[in-house]
Amino acid sequence: MKKRIITIFTIFLLITSGVNFVSAENITEDAVADTNTAQQEKIVSQRNVEEEKESKTNEEENSRIGESVKSKENGHFNITFEDGYNGYCINYGDQEAKINDEFEVKDTTAAINNKNDESIGHYLKTFFVEFHDIAVKNKYDTQKIIWAFSDNFDFNKALVQQIKDISVNLTIPDHGAIKKINETTEAFFDFEVLGTDKNNHQNFFGYKITYRDIPVEVENNTTEKQENITIPQENITENKTQENTIIPQENKTENKTQENTTIPQENKTENKTQENTTIFEENETENATALIFKNQTKDLEDNNNKSKIENKPVSLLKHTTGTELALVILTLIFGFILVGKYYKRD
Repeated sequence: MKKRIITIFTIFLLITSGVNFVSAENITEDAVADTNTAQQEKIVSQRNVEEEKESKTNEEENSRIGESVKSKENGHFNITFEDGYNGYCINYGDQEAKINDEFEVKDTTAAINNKNDESIGHYLKTFFVEFHDIAVKNKYDTQKIIWAFSDNFDFNKALVQQIKDISVNLTIPDHGAIKKINETTEAFFDFEVLGTDKNNHQNFFGYKITYRDIPVEVENNTTEKQENITIPQENITENKTQENTIIPQENKTENKTQENTTIPQENKTENKTQENTTIFEENETENATALIFKNQTKDLEDNNNKSKIENKPVSLLKHTTGTELALVILTLIFGFILVGKYYKRD
């Protein structure tokens, strides 16, 4: 009798240990999910702050139209201005800028072709945004490309035509255009025209590029363990846990645990443990373990059938601890019944 009591309580301890493991596993997964959610919310919050800041900056930049700005150096290609912009000449052959020359801030529609008065601001913005690497690589070549638009300068006609073709389907604002430079960096563009009221002096196409890191998006992935045991219906399972609990009717089981819990209708059982499982009602004192396994198999088969109906992959991690708790309660009830029964007999 003592051996039987010890066996019952051993089963109880094993089951409760499993419940604790599942509970700990669920807590860990919840903690990871909460961390990912917090990180994602932080990124979204940072992005919102950046967008608000950009919107405010754009409004401030647009309000600068008509403002007076001085040049900080002599020259005509890629010179700096006191408002943080750099500028390229858009009047080939005219007098270049001198230090502290004053210029009026205008929008990019003020950039025109000096031969036919065609607006070229959109072409120049397309060049800097879509061909960023070329635009910032060599200031001398960049100046020549700009003159090709402003004064029909004969330089790199193939690239000039490509810029025109691409610009047809683009809308680029004077302030706020964003371009991904690489996997970790993006560029923020501002454009303006710096015009002079002096005759035969050069106007400038101004640009400002601000580089910043791209926020790293948090992938809402679970652990590798979860990925490994989520199995599509059309694939044969390779997971040992699933093999030990779910048995297709058309396949013969080779696992002893499966033989002890699930019996295909077309096969004759030769295992005594299976026979004991099928006649549990006649011999409840020696097959408490079989009942537990039988209930587990039924739960898993029900979940598998439900998964087939919904046409979704089967994931063992989706079983809740409620099923495990029910098994513990059931085990306790049968344990007390058996113990009480044997005490009465004694």
